[in-house]
Amino acid sequence: MDAKLRGRLHGFRLVLTGRPGLAGRVLLFALLGFAAGDLPVLVHGAQTSWVWSCCSAIACGAARYAAAAWRLHRCVRGTMLFCIVVTSAGTALDFSRVPPEAILYLCGAGQSAGFGWDQLLGHLRWFPVTMMAMLALIVFRRGGVPRGARRGRTGAALLAALRIALEFGAMSVLMALGMSAMEKLALGLGVPWVANGMVCAMLTGMLAFLLLSNWVAETLALGAARARALRSG
Repeated sequence: MDAKLRGRLHGFRLVLTGRPGLAGRVLLFALLGFAAGDLPVLVHGAQTSWVWSCCSAIACGAARYAAAAWRLHRCVRGTMLFCIVVTSAGTALDFSRVPPEAILYLCGAGQSAGFGWDQLLGHLRWFPVTMMAMLALIVFRRGGVPRGARRGRTGAALLAALRIALEFGAMSVLMALGMSAMEKLALGLGVPWVANGMVCAMLTGMLAFLLLSNWVAETLALGAARARALRSG
């Protein structure tokens, strides 16, 4: 085996084992985002637009770069990867219930009235599998059921349920707002609003929520640790 072939095999092994440089990781997330945004639509034979395919790739790649730039915990990267996969799978199952073109029309009805509860409830109605995937993502992100809740402690169980409900609501609102904003931007710029645009909006909203919530949590935890260190010193 010559040196050039060994070098290529080594590079391929680095990609598989997750140890490429930051640029390689960002590229991998971008390629995954490109596929995750288009596959749910293509399997149902619906129309796609390269604009939204590229936007999905940019959103996923930018999220991976932001996680590294903000020095978020390593588990956040795994959660983002899980988010991309379950969003793609969830929308594919939702599109098997109702055709993408029908969901585009139903979600876009009344769009001129702006964002409101009716639109949010519409997303919950037409994307039930994706919403369940979001809920699973939040539980997975928190490491499952807290120990106190598993032991039957009412206070711990209620607090865990409240946190999950608040995070689920915030993620749903952010995703719906992102979809509303992207649709209006597309109509204003003359870009076709097609099914992979909806998937792109959901990916972007969910990844933005994960990044912002983890950044806030880690910033608060770091501030609390510094405050305790100052008091003890």
